[in-house]
Amino acid sequence: MMKRLLGTAISNGIASSKVFLCNERELLIPSYILNDREIDDEIIRFHDACEVAKQELKTIKKESILASNSKMNAILDIQVLMLHDSEFLKTIETNVKESKQNVEFLLSIYFDGLMQKLENSKNPLMRERISDVKDLLHRILHVLAEVKGGYYQLIDLDEPAILVAQDMSPSLVMNLKKDLVKGIILEHGGRTSHAAILIRAMGFPAVFNVEGILQIVDEHTPIILDGNEGIVIVNPDSETESFYQKAIDYQINNTEYYEHLSEEPSITKDGVRITLRANAQTLADAIIAAQMHAEGIGLFRSEFVFLAQERKIPLSEEDQFHLYKSILEVFPTEDVVIRTLDLGADKSLPQFTLYQESNPLLGWRATRLCLAEKELFTNQLRALYRAALYGNLKIMFPFISSESELREVLEITRKVQDSLEKEQIPFKKNVPIGIMIETPSAVLISEQLAHFVDFFSIGTNDLTQYTLAVDRDNPKVAHYYKPIHKSILKLIQMTIDEARISKTNLSLCGELATDLIAVPLLLGMGLRELSVNPASLSHVKEVIRLTEIKEAKLLADNVFKTTRTSEIVELLKEYREKIFARKNY
Repeated sequence: MMKRLLGTAISNGIASSKVFLCNERELLIPSYILNDREIDDEIIRFHDACEVAKQELKTIKKESILASNSKMNAILDIQVLMLHDSEFLKTIETNVKESKQNVEFLLSIYFDGLMQKLENSKNPLMRERISDVKDLLHRILHVLAEVKGGYYQLIDLDEPAILVAQDMSPSLVMNLKKDLVKGIILEHGGRTSHAAILIRAMGFPAVFNVEGILQIVDEHTPIILDGNEGIVIVNPDSETESFYQKAIDYQINNTEYYEHLSEEPSITKDGVRITLRANAQTLADAIIAAQMHAEGIGLFRSEFVFLAQERKIPLSEEDQFHLYKSILEVFPTEDVVIRTLDLGADKSLPQFTLYQESNPLLGWRATRLCLAEKELFTNQLRALYRAALYGNLKIMFPFISSESELREVLEITRKVQDSLEKEQIPFKKNVPIGIMIETPSAVLISEQLAHFVDFFSIGTNDLTQYTLAVDRDNPKVAHYYKPIHKSILKLIQMTIDEARISKTNLSLCGELATDLIAVPLLLGMGLRELSVNPASLSHVKEVIRLTEIKEAKLLADNVFKTTRTSEIVELLKEYREKIFARKNY
């Protein structure tokens, strides 16, 4: 009997195949007491296992189909940093000496405690790091057990299938074979988990949070996965199978079409020019964006370069200067918007991890942290102003919520320029300054803030979370997280209207810009600049080129007359069907 299940759309694409139940190899953890002569050997055995685990991670970096992907490398580096952590190494050593227990047993206790702390955290992003911790524990245990094939040969898949599991570790995802894995369905998991990031980077269609899927399917059950809509269909009938097969055929046949489309200009069907830039967080991302014909970088997340480094101190001014210069040289004639450090919450440098907060997403983060850590902030600004000589740099400050906060930031930028001038260090003085509009307060005082800056960029991810008071990665309330919500759309419209009145340049760089049903609405509301991840550039450009502004304005009018979110989504889907009917299939 056919069953239709709903989940969270994680990665675009449609797949039809049979189920492969994916259970990662578990190991029984031995427990035994060592005699005095065995203690030193057990400590050596532990350190040797950590070294082998590091080598495994290096092997994955080299051999995975994501070897050149910056996000993957940053995820791996988190595990490598844990293996280098002196406190972790010393704790296990001490426990072996004092308890005389074998290292596998002590590791399981240590990691169980760490995972429990993460589970109890009020920060959803910290809870999502549980999979990284569990992944590392399993990796070390497999080394200690001398399992043939190592930890990263996890499943025996020998024919095409859709993987179904409760959860999935980053290591498993990294080693999936593109020709055999048609898609991924999980009972749990959030959009910003490392597994989700990797799955999107590898191009697997995926749906998470499909409740009860493991109780419904067996090995080889026929199944369809729609990663565009977050739909899973178990035992599809022939009519449903035929419908989705046409969509899959279209998906396959249009690969070349989308590659060609990336070279076309972002112009609506009635001739309105839309600027389409890319979001990036490493130099490699910027290079990929240039290859995809992005019109510059609309958001460079500078903190990720800091986080990916295996170091106890931040990047130096000189290191940052060379990095920013290299990014600007990738886009010599286009704008590059570099956001200053958005550290805090789960993105923390070692020297800040000792400060514990009950609500880190509402606390000491981003510009607030930078204003307290002035040396860190000043070094970054010096590097940015120096690098600005090599391209069209724009500097953007995150998480601004008041005029006084912005004034303090601008005073620091003035002092940085003065010091560079006194030191006779070459720099560009007139660099455009902007802010992220990502808190309700910033929207409500955007008229005031516009007097101090050259541009705004709307960050819909945080704006949605803070406006709706929803932890978007908490499965208990995730269904309340709706960027296409009347309140969010009103805040976006308020910002658009104020930017137009004050003649402040405006773009939108949140996930909403990659939602293909939302793009025509955003254009109808008045947005003319969008910034999306490189993988979405061609798809967003296609929607732009099929949209007529006159129709989009009418769509926006109808949306604002509607009260229910479900009705808004239905209107947007109807318009998407209308414009895609214009295509020559």
